[in-house]
Amino acid sequence: MTSVQSLFNFEKVLSEYTGAPYVVATDGCNHGMELVLRLLEVKKLDCPSKTYLSVIQMLIDLKIDFNLTDEQWAEKGEHRFGGTNIWDSARRFEKGMYEKGQIKCVSFGNSKPLHIGKIGAILLDDIDLYKKLSMMRSDGRDLKISPWGEQIEYVAGYHYCPTFEDCNKGIEKINNNDFVPMRQNYWYPDCKNFIIAGKSFNDREWPNRSHPCPKGNINILPELIAKIKQLPFYNVEHLDEEKYKEGGYDAFTLNRHEQYGTGDAIRNGLDWGWTDIFLPDGWKDVGLQFDRAHTGFCIPPHKDHYEFYIKKFSHHKKDIRRRMVFLEDWKTGHYFQINEEVFVKWRQGDWLEFGTDDIHIGGNIGPDTRYTLQITGVKSEF
Repeated sequence: MTSVQSLFNFEKVLSEYTGAPYVVATDGCNHGMELVLRLLEVKKLDCPSKTYLSVIQMLIDLKIDFNLTDEQWAEKGEHRFGGTNIWDSARRFEKGMYEKGQIKCVSFGNSKPLHIGKIGAILLDDIDLYKKLSMMRSDGRDLKISPWGEQIEYVAGYHYCPTFEDCNKGIEKINNNDFVPMRQNYWYPDCKNFIIAGKSFNDREWPNRSHPCPKGNINILPELIAKIKQLPFYNVEHLDEEKYKEGGYDAFTLNRHEQYGTGDAIRNGLDWGWTDIFLPDGWKDVGLQFDRAHTGFCIPPHKDHYEFYIKKFSHHKKDIRRRMVFLEDWKTGHYFQINEEVFVKWRQGDWLEFGTDDIHIGGNIGPDTRYTLQITGVKSEF
């Protein structure tokens, strides 16, 4: 059976197995939690910091004020979002697991006790919530009305309905007791150590790990990268070579590093308006410099001198900020470091920010050219 009746049958089997009076099947546990949080208009909650990344992303997307706690829940396989009656039961599935008054969101994905695929369910005992959630997960539709065009009024809905094939698979597995023992030692990384969607959860500005910790990300379209690569880059040895050597360059690196910036575009009458996407909000006197680093480029620990920038804009050196934007995904041999923090494995558009007293290192000892952008400016209040 591959019709909507498969969905209803699966929900009935789940209800009988878990003891929940009502069940709303969804295309994943995360989407189930999202629907409940939206419907109940939750504004604030507590969440364990050791959880899957998608949960934190969802809370950020829903603009919920949340506090990350140290609660350990792997052994239980579920936890309650503090301040609510909503449960993330992603790692638990047992006969008779439902308790009165709860709203439990379960998962049947990879490594879960009932492994089906990209599918989950909401367990609850409130018939009004059940009716609303059932329609929300199905694009606002009442699936008992067919064809759907006969329905006149639709609630706000989402395309979160599971496939009928997965529903049939779930019925078969439950009827055959085809379960996997719950993994009580399952490990989740601590999300306090990450910067997620630009949001930091740790007092440390740069978490100590060999992974990118961008302060933000810029969405860079493919056509923009193509335009950047067509810029008339030139070798920095054409500038004041002695001054650059003072900054840490030597003859070896000078031959492997090329650049093109705002000043070059102005002098050459080049259209520069397309670069506005890179201008930081709240900055003024902004200059951009695109850099192309070939294999063998390496600059030792140094501080930037900003001599040309200070001469042009007369800003105090301590007020100047600089951002490094990675224009393409990280490739083997590409490297960047600020003070004691190493950054690799970045994603296209990730950016880091540092000041005039920060020592930094960069290089390319890999086979592929590294493209980056340096943004220099001051905050508008200065």
